[in-house]
Amino acid sequence: MLAVANPGAELAARFGALAEELGGIELRLMQDVPAERAWYASLRYMIAPELMRAHARPVFVFDIDILFRESLAAFFARSRLARDRIGLRVSPRYCYPWQRITVNSLYLPYTAEAQAFAAHMRLFLEMQFSVPGSPDLWWIDQNAALSASVHAPPEALQALDVNGFVSFPRD
Repeated sequence: MLAVANPGAELAARFGALAEELGGIELRLMQDVPAERAWYASLRYMIAPELMRAHARPVFVFDIDILFRESLAAFFARSRLARDRIGLRVSPRYCYPWQRITVNSLYLPYTAEAQAFAAHMRLFLEMQFSVPGSPDLWWIDQNAALSASVHAPPEALQALDVNGFVSFPRD
């Protein structure tokens, strides 16, 4: 799925044409999303629980600027990532929550634990966004992941390492 927040008519048409050309892409054009970095960064995590329920499948969430260089089947085969455990990127070098948990990629298998993890993230974000006049906390999605990871059973989590499998195109 490709979710686009607040696209104008021209951009919506271009994304529609691209989705049709590529095939197999669910395009969700979302209007009236608050024009703040925090909303844009968090929207994918607010959609994840619904995607898991609607499609009864795992969800792999990425930043828009990540290019996956091979198929997910090849990634799972080479990375040895367990398909039934939540894949979370945790940095061993940083201690601040917005640095320690990085959410540029997150793997949510279709399990009860992952559904609870995704729902926890969504509730955390909704709570933050419900506070009137709250600042544009662009790193709040990483805090939501930290909070969800603290509440998840440790055996449901695993380290996610996408290094060597993705690139960050500049164009």
